[in-house]
Amino acid sequence: MIIDIRCRYITRDAAKYFDQLQSTEIHATPESFIAWLDKQGIDVALSPTAASLGLKLGRWDLAARAIDNAGQADMQRQFPERFVGVAAIDPGNEVHDGLQELEYCVKDLGLRVASIEPGRKPMLAENVADQRLYDFYQLADELDVAVILQTSGLKGGVSIDHAHPRWVDRVAHDFPGLRLICAHGCVPYFRELALVTRRRPNVYASPDLYTFLDFSACQWIQPGQLIFASGYPFVPVERVKKTYLSAPWAGSHKLDDIMYRNAIRGLKLDIDPFFANKLDSAPVFNRIKGRC
Repeated sequence: MIIDIRCRYITRDAAKYFDQLQSTEIHATPESFIAWLDKQGIDVALSPTAASLGLKLGRWDLAARAIDNAGQADMQRQFPERFVGVAAIDPGNEVHDGLQELEYCVKDLGLRVASIEPGRKPMLAENVADQRLYDFYQLADELDVAVILQTSGLKGGVSIDHAHPRWVDRVAHDFPGLRLICAHGCVPYFRELALVTRRRPNVYASPDLYTFLDFSACQWIQPGQLIFASGYPFVPVERVKKTYLSAPWAGSHKLDDIMYRNAIRGLKLDIDPFFANKLDSAPVFNRIKGRC
């Protein structure tokens, strides 16, 4: 099994954000996306986005994100063993009331994961430990929702310091029961994030397409807290899969943990018997050479 926690379901509306990428495949129906996942060798996908209004940042003019939380829930209901919905939340309360939307997504829509992008408009947070985010973290903690943080130094916020794991460390300390997934692995601060995972059992690293930049640092991430993601459509799924499946993880990580078990545990998917059974099943991958 492979769970890809950052593999976007690109509808026509969502494609407007990724219009500069020639390789993006647009899906008119959920069935089309599931068939595409089959071709990519991905068993379960998450398609996180965030309810942000964009950002002018250096060479980029980042567009607003198109969000469809009800659509995420519909997809999860249709394909409960292939798709895990992610609630896109604006903690800056301009796209919607962030706390009300989170509660609605969890209690009414049945979503168990949320994603925020606080370094972009409207909040423009200096970092993820901004005190304006603490009501959101508190509610996510109470609802037992895993939170995917956009922690990229490349496009995460106005300051590259937005990506520094020191801020994730602070949030993890203040909310020790809240599971925090660092999308893009806090690039370029892989080594610092690895240290934070060693300090904080509630922090998970997902370096996705950036893994190749510092593979030795990724090997130092706490076993059990490294989660596979491709980052599609920014790079082809197959390229990132090959990075993980051919890398010499032996001695630091088990491929079965990286490719699916850590996601099941970190996102608490094991409340569903289908995913719980995967934790108890025999290993899928050759742990030395990374072959299926």
